[in-house]
Amino acid sequence: MMPRWKRMATVALLSLLLAVPAGLIPHPVADDSPDVQAARTALDAARKAQQQAESDYQALAAHMDAVKRMQLDDMEKALVKGTDQTGAVVKTLLVTNKQLMDALDAVLKMQSK
Repeated sequence: MMPRWKRMATVALLSLLLAVPAGLIPHPVADDSPDVQAARTALDAARKAQQQAESDYQALAAHMDAVKRMQLDDMEKALVKGTDQTGAVVKTLLVTNKQLMDALDAVLKMQSK
């Protein structure tokens, strides 16, 4: 008969092994699998769209800077302020989207190893 501490250690170890979900265990995925290729294609398309959105944002920001230098009445100033706030939200979304794409790219690289 095993000593009590060995039996408890064995039970604890088996409990930990059974508690780990199978999805958390890393498993290799072939680089040429359809899922990985589809993810890479989607990521490439997202990067192109991100670049276009960043370019559009820069153009909008330049236009808004020009508008701010104009003589504006109170209503126009309020509209410009609202547009600035919307621009700040868009900028935050662009940064967040880029971070998500970088994270997805890192996951794809880990999966292909």
